[in-house]
Amino acid sequence: MKNASPITRVATSLGRATAGFFGHFFFDFTAIAGLGMLGFGIWQWSQPAAYVTVGSIIFVSSLLGARAKAAQ
Repeated sequence: MKNASPITRVATSLGRATAGFFGHFFFDFTAIAGLGMLGFGIWQWSQPAAYVTVGSIIFVSSLLGARAKAAQ
């Protein structure tokens, strides 16, 4: 990348910033969705175990994904 043109450098840095933003946004969004399902499962009385289980799995996996992305 030493001999790259200024346009290539700007495009590469914008691509990295965009990928970083959308990566964190995805994990934040899925964590919120998982918490919502978890809360709905606690509130729901007909089949709460399904919502609590799926919400917990989504929430924990998104936190682990965000942690792995932050470690990069």
